[in-house]
Amino acid sequence: MGLAQKITYNTVIQILGRMLFLVFSFVSIKVLAKYLGVFGNGELTTIITFTGFFTVLADLGLSTVATREISKKPEMMDKIIANSMAIRIYTALITAALCIGIGFLMPYSLNIKIGLITATAALLITFVGNIVDVVFQTKLKMQYTVLSDIAGRFTSLIIVILAWKYDLGFQFVVLNILVAAIFSILTKFYYARRFVKIRLEYDYKLWKWLLITAIPLGLVFVINNLYFKVDTLILSLLKDSSQVGLYGVSYKVLETTLFVGVFLSNAVVPILSKDIIDNRPRASMLIKTSLEALIALAMPIVAFILIAPDRIIRFLATQEFVQAQNALRWLALAIGLIYINVMLGQILIAADRRKILVWTSIGILLFNIAINLLLIPHFSYFGAAFTTFLSELVIFGYSLYFSQKSIRFSVNWFRIFKILISAGIMSVVFYITSRLNLHIIIIGLTGLLAYCLSAYVLRVADRDLVLSLISNRDENPSHL
Repeated sequence: MGLAQKITYNTVIQILGRMLFLVFSFVSIKVLAKYLGVFGNGELTTIITFTGFFTVLADLGLSTVATREISKKPEMMDKIIANSMAIRIYTALITAALCIGIGFLMPYSLNIKIGLITATAALLITFVGNIVDVVFQTKLKMQYTVLSDIAGRFTSLIIVILAWKYDLGFQFVVLNILVAAIFSILTKFYYARRFVKIRLEYDYKLWKWLLITAIPLGLVFVINNLYFKVDTLILSLLKDSSQVGLYGVSYKVLETTLFVGVFLSNAVVPILSKDIIDNRPRASMLIKTSLEALIALAMPIVAFILIAPDRIIRFLATQEFVQAQNALRWLALAIGLIYINVMLGQILIAADRRKILVWTSIGILLFNIAINLLLIPHFSYFGAAFTTFLSELVIFGYSLYFSQKSIRFSVNWFRIFKILISAGIMSVVFYITSRLNLHIIIIGLTGLLAYCLSAYVLRVADRDLVLSLISNRDENPSHL
């Protein structure tokens, strides 16, 4: 059977589902920008950012360890999931209490503090539901995670539209976080029952082993999550909510455009975790093809944002948010680095380089906090955006160094050069069409078409490479 025939219905659902999720996200940004304005968006961003930090705190690295161990020992899936679920309930309750307690001690407005209660309730549900994603990831059935995300995002969008249309107020908008979490977890449990029995188990010997193994990774994830959110947290404490709102819309563009890179990186984790032990040459080839694909995927996004940041913000939000366009340019450069850094981080996780991950994560967090504290008082959200780019550049340097020490791999530099040539042609098309005052969607599609045609003419990727990366990976392609 050829690789072209291996593209499954499930893979199509994942691709289309992520695109639909992206559309819902962008519509939500637009509606919220119109209804809440800059200040209201700033308050909502503060709530989401603050509570989002505790999501990773509750995980303790458990999901990653469970995925890695189930990939190695599939027969242990039921037992590991049952015990992980039980652990997660305890950590969720503790973390939710911390979230509300610390949140009410912060110098936030009463509006924000009330919203924190609703958002924390949503986190309790999300904490428990996320462990089910391990089942889908190890079974290579991530389309069910996509479907649950769509269910949650669609429900969230409906509530946001109702709040805007009937002027139901800020707290009703915050309610969308809780309702979305409920719909998402119900969808996950419905599909997970096909692969595992949803139950709780208390094997304290296994608990001890899981926690000892997971906590170092959990510390890394907590630090990395704080790193991604500390700029907004510092901004919310040093500046008013309008500054947070301006930065929040720009940062939303970054967050919503990362899904392709994260999706691809997560898809290779089960295979990479196994091959890095059993078949290192094949693992090296998988890393090579994945990195080249990630660079190719990042280029259109980075170029589009750099050429037309004002048009993008105006399309996604309103005119009053356009003043953040220069901040968005720095975030665009950060996006390109993040696409690569996510994959490099997965290599270190698969190679079980926990000590390196912990110490380097602590170092980059301290660096990020120091630069933010230095720049935000003087440059506000622009300083935060520049710090994000600078931090990702540092992460790229150390991740590349340590991942190469874990397993040797390379990229095809001639292919990278052809990708850059294609991106250059695309950028010219973006620039010309943006000066013609065409609709932003037409500008984006025209530039993307130019990029794809250029890549095809230059033979950026062979057919088998592309298909192997988007196909169902139940069978390893022969060229790996």
